[in-house]
Amino acid sequence: MRKGLWFLDFSSNQRLFYFILFIIRSMDWVMDAFFHFYFLPLSYKS
Repeated sequence: MRKGLWFLDFSSNQRLFYFILFIIRSMDWVMDAFFHFYFLPLSYKS
């Protein structure tokens, strides 16, 4: 497999697990930033 496609090698469960964990952590960071920049200003206004 080429290096860029390592996460498509589903025969390797460990790599798939780390890839999914990376996606979850990334989404957690995105949602955290979204919460801070969107919901907190609304709570300050009210």
